[in-house]
Amino acid sequence: MTGDGAGPPGPAIRQWVLRLNPGYEIRADAAAPDDAGAGADAYGQLVPRPGSGLAPRAISTETALLLLTLRTAGPVPGYAVRAAGPDLADDVRRLVLDGVLQVRDGAAFVHGPAALAALGLDPAAGAGADGPPDLAVAALRYAEQLIWLDEAALAQRLYTWGRQPVTPALVRRWGPPARVRDRLGLGGTGAVERRLGPGWSPVPAPGDRPAWWQWLRTTVSVRDPRSTAMTPKLYVSPTVDRVADVLPEVVALVAGTSGCTGFKVGAGVAGLCRPDKIVLYAARPEDLQALGWALAERIAGCPALPVPFTARVTGDGLLSAGVDPPAAWAGGPLRRTSWRMWLAERLAEHLKAAADAGDGAAPWRFALARMRLSGVDTTTWIPADTTWADP
Repeated sequence: MTGDGAGPPGPAIRQWVLRLNPGYEIRADAAAPDDAGAGADAYGQLVPRPGSGLAPRAISTETALLLLTLRTAGPVPGYAVRAAGPDLADDVRRLVLDGVLQVRDGAAFVHGPAALAALGLDPAAGAGADGPPDLAVAALRYAEQLIWLDEAALAQRLYTWGRQPVTPALVRRWGPPARVRDRLGLGGTGAVERRLGPGWSPVPAPGDRPAWWQWLRTTVSVRDPRSTAMTPKLYVSPTVDRVADVLPEVVALVAGTSGCTGFKVGAGVAGLCRPDKIVLYAARPEDLQALGWALAERIAGCPALPVPFTARVTGDGLLSAGVDPPAAWAGGPLRRTSWRMWLAERLAEHLKAAADAGDGAAPWRFALARMRLSGVDTTTWIPADTTWADP
């Protein structure tokens, strides 16, 4: 991405001629969608005009002032340039790529994928950095072939991409979930429970067929779904046939260190076929880093089934990291989501937007470019410190 860097907005943003997308009408009221992030500073809504194909959006007072000014085409107004921080250029780019603003490109005003070049964005940047072939790009190009799905279904396909198929041979080899649990030493009298000791307790799973078997350090409270804290996590991703070798090493590590607050293992054969089949949680990034280094020494050389959209801790993808977003960014005040699900939902939204624009741009490239403007480095899949700042 071509950014303007820290400090005052650079010359690129001063050259842009912008306008409010004529497909929107600004309406000042209190009926803004709950999930649009305008918060207590809500001004009202952007209401799509008939036939525009745009989505309604809530807007803050600050954004409304900018959009009201840009109902007449012109540069970013001087008050915004003077008051803005170093992220002004990217804020404007997001508004253009999301269709709220348009930027002049030659004789026309454009938005969405058609505006990438006019905004100085390279859609190919940040692709293909985590190994040949790049997992994230492969997942996105796979999703492109399913663009006819609705956004939620497309996000689910992105989230589950990379899972090993649950074959009849695997089911015969491992058996039903209860047998899988016993074989891994996860039962009440198994080796894992004995090694963990009284400092850990299993987390009751809802339903008869849980997706995860989970343990929590007894000194840690169950996470409040309303919490605004982010949660660092370490993915441990051996192939299915090596889970029984890796899990005792994981348990020995977490039992002997205070840095891990909880961990979980995919339940049954389907859970073991996930690339993210073992997940460790930490209270602080430095604890996660220490866990990653220690575990890398213990399980070096184990075949891996890497997890897409995660930051690699080891070059082979056996260990990788993510950070679960705070509840406020998960789509509702009481709903939490995982790092990869949050990414999958955003990426599916951007893929659909690019496909709907139909201007010939590759949707996967646009999705990566738009994700970078959300503060995620798409070469490393590490979020910036400001990714989940006040929207």
